Amino acid sequence: MTLGLTSTGVKTKSDDPLGLRAVSCACCNPCDECNASIPSSIRELADNATAESFSINGENPEPEDFIRFSDTSWATVANSYDAGYVDGCFQFIIYAAPNGIAETGNPEICAFPLGSSTVTGNFTINAITGFDYYYYTDGGQTPVPPPIVVFT
Repeated sequence: MTLGLTSTGVKTKSDDPLGLRAVSCACCNPCDECNASIPSSIRELADNATAESFSINGENPEPEDFIRFSDTSWATVANSYDAGYVDGCFQFIIYAAPNGIAETGNPEICAFPLGSSTVTGNFTINAITGFDYYYYTDGGQTPVPPPIVVFT
């Protein structure tokens, strides 16, 4: 038997006669449906993020607005967004001008109030696409283009 880990963080097991397969998949994504799971290839960057090394849409938070809680958790408030990170799970709320709001996750579970009108899409983290987000359309709110999140 051989145990392994793919570049995207999926645990694998190989043995005869079953061959190669994914194992323990429930633990591969420890984040709930309102958070984005940071890929293992950039997790260290996210763990060690600072106001200077983290941005959304090119905007870094002010250093005094970046609060570290532990080695693997932090939160920040910037002019146009709030963001938080805990043990590989990332979440944001973006306040787009003039009145748009976007959030990470699945709106069927995360939108408040539940049943709000939303549009879903995918955003990018360090040039990796496919992370879920949504924005509200109730009351004529402004569409929010897919955010670009960067950890350096």
